[in-house]
Amino acid sequence: MSNTRALAKEAAFKLLQSGQRPTADRVRAAIGQGAQQTILGALDEFWREIGERLSEPRLPDPLVEPVMSLWSQAVGAAAAQWQTERTGFEERLAALESRAQTLAQHLREETDAREQAETRVASADTLIEELQHARAEQTAVQQALRTEVERLTSEAIQTRQSLDAERDARERDQAAWMQQIDAARQATKTALAERETLAKQLHELRETTVRQSLLLAQADERVKELGATLEVRTRECSIAQTQASTAAREAERLDSQLQRAVAVLEEHKAQIQSSEDRSRAVAERLAALQLEREGLLAENRTLRDELGVLRARREEFETSVQRALGQLRQREQTEQPEDERAG
Repeated sequence: MSNTRALAKEAAFKLLQSGQRPTADRVRAAIGQGAQQTILGALDEFWREIGERLSEPRLPDPLVEPVMSLWSQAVGAAAAQWQTERTGFEERLAALESRAQTLAQHLREETDAREQAETRVASADTLIEELQHARAEQTAVQQALRTEVERLTSEAIQTRQSLDAERDARERDQAAWMQQIDAARQATKTALAERETLAKQLHELRETTVRQSLLLAQADERVKELGATLEVRTRECSIAQTQASTAAREAERLDSQLQRAVAVLEEHKAQIQSSEDRSRAVAERLAALQLEREGLLAENRTLRDELGVLRARREEFETSVQRALGQLRQREQTEQPEDERAG
């Protein structure tokens, strides 16, 4: 036998004496060496030797039956304790499974809430894009209105300058005409001899005056037309300014809506981040519960296997006890006639 097997069997015996179940991990931790297969083989030999010792008791005959009774009571108590522990493990496993289902339901609810939040965020993004597009259109309209206002203002200034120039020219013409009329009157008074000449000049002057009057009437009509055009341009400027003010107010309203939409987006992002944190925590807790469940299931399977082994050994032990009791009865029946003959 190798040194590792001997150490493993000795460690298993010490563990059994201390009330612990000898397993490969505990034996390896106790001896600090050895391969897994070697330790498992040593444990198989250990349990086989224990079975052999139980099948062939070396106790005195008067102690066999009390020891067997005590052993049966111990096995029954161990079975009852195992059943109690098994029930506790099963209840704990059922509670863990129920809790895992609850956490899974919470995870699904959090996932649905997250999807709804993402949908709301997408809607908010679409609304923001529409608001930005509308704001760009309003900005373009406002810029066009400002350009039109500037153009109309420039035309009104040019029209006013033209009107002022025509008024100045008319005033100069009237001053010149008055000077000519004064000169003609002076010439009439001082030069009666030149009456005919003055008459001709007066006739020409009258014709010129008629022409100037016509020109003055035409200038007045032009002034009226320019005044009407100026009023129309002024009204257009007022309308354009009103539209510009309306567009500015609409732009401010769109800016306010955009700010509110951005605030709502930030709030949805914070909710999504919180949902993701809770989802990660639930997932981590669920993973831990799954690991704990797998560990409990593995331990449950191990305990079931050990229970099967103990039951098989108990049956073997009971069989060996019945066989030993039968041998004792046969021995008593065989020895009784000899005692009678000796008497």
